[in-house]
Amino acid sequence: MESVFYRRKYDSIQALRGIAALSVVLHHISFIENGSFGVDIFFCISGFIMMYVTHISTEHFILKRIIRIVPLYWSITILTYIAMLIFPHFFQNSTSDITILIRSLLFIPCHNGDAIQPIVRVGWTLNYEIFFYVVLWIALMINKKYRMLIASGILVLFAVAGMIFNFQATIPVFYTNTIIIEFIFGMLAYEILKRLDYEEETRGAGWLIIISVLCYVFMFAVKYLDILNDMNRVVVYGIPAFVLFISAFTALYDKKIPKIFVFFGDISYSVYLVHYFIARIYDRILITYGYENVLLRLAAILVFVCAIGVGSASYYLFEIKLNKALRRKFRV
Repeated sequence: MESVFYRRKYDSIQALRGIAALSVVLHHISFIENGSFGVDIFFCISGFIMMYVTHISTEHFILKRIIRIVPLYWSITILTYIAMLIFPHFFQNSTSDITILIRSLLFIPCHNGDAIQPIVRVGWTLNYEIFFYVVLWIALMINKKYRMLIASGILVLFAVAGMIFNFQATIPVFYTNTIIIEFIFGMLAYEILKRLDYEEETRGAGWLIIISVLCYVFMFAVKYLDILNDMNRVVVYGIPAFVLFISAFTALYDKKIPKIFVFFGDISYSVYLVHYFIARIYDRILITYGYENVLLRLAAILVFVCAIGVGSASYYLFEIKLNKALRRKFRV
C-alpha cells in the first residue's frame, strides 16, 4: 500500500488548493469579507505535502522551496513597491520605507501600516511557510525518520513560548502565534493517510464528502475574529481544516476530479498573490463612488474573474516557464 501511496498523483489536493485560494479571494471582497480560513487549509496541505515529498527525496529541499516560492513573490513585491512610489494614495495603510521592502524580500516579519505584514499584504502567510520549511529542514538534518516529531516539537515550543511570555518585539510575536500548530495538523494528516486501507475507507466516500462540505460551511459561517482570539483560530479554523482535508483526500483517493478544479489548484499560488490588488482597486473605485449594491455585487463577480485571469497569466509566465528554467539551471 505504501508504494502505491507514493506513486499516485493527488488531484484532490490541487482541488483543495484551488478552493482555499478562491475562499481567500472572497474574504477580500468587501461586502463578503469571509473566507480567510483558506489560509488554514493551505497550512494543513503544506504540512502534508512537505512530509510527502521529503519521504520521496530530501535532496535540495530548501532550494526547491525557494524556486517554488521566491520568483513570483519577489516580482510582485518589487512591482508593488514601485506602484507605492508612483501612486501613494492607493496605499494609505502602507509605507514605502526601503527597510520594509528589504525585510519583505527576505521574509522577515515587520510592521507595515496597522499589522505585521510585508509589502504584499497576503505574503504574511509566506513568512510562516518559510519558517516551517526551515523547521522541517532542521528536523531532517537531525533525523529523517522522526522529522515529524522533531518539527512538531519545535513548533509547539514556539507556540507555548508565545502563550507564556508577553513578547513585544515583532519577530517573536509573529513566530509564536499558535497558527503554526496548523502545520502539525498537516503532518499528522500525512501520518494518518499513508496508513489507511483505501479500498475499505472509500466505501464511505459519500459520507466523507458530506463531512468535508459541513466543515467548509462551518468555517464560512464563523468569523472567528468577531468572537474569538488568535489562540482559538487553531480550534475554529484549524481543526475543521484538518478534518476537511482528511475527509476529502480519503473520499477522492481514487476518484477522477473535474479538470477545472485541478486547474484552480494549479493557479492557486498566483491567484493568492495577485488577487488582493484587484480587490483593493474594486474597493477604491466602486465603494468610494457609492455605486448601488446590485452593481457592487456584479462588480464583485468581475473581481473574481479578473483574479482567476491574472492568476492564470502569472502561473504560465512564472510558475511554469520561469520555475522550469530555474530548476534546469540549478539542476534540481
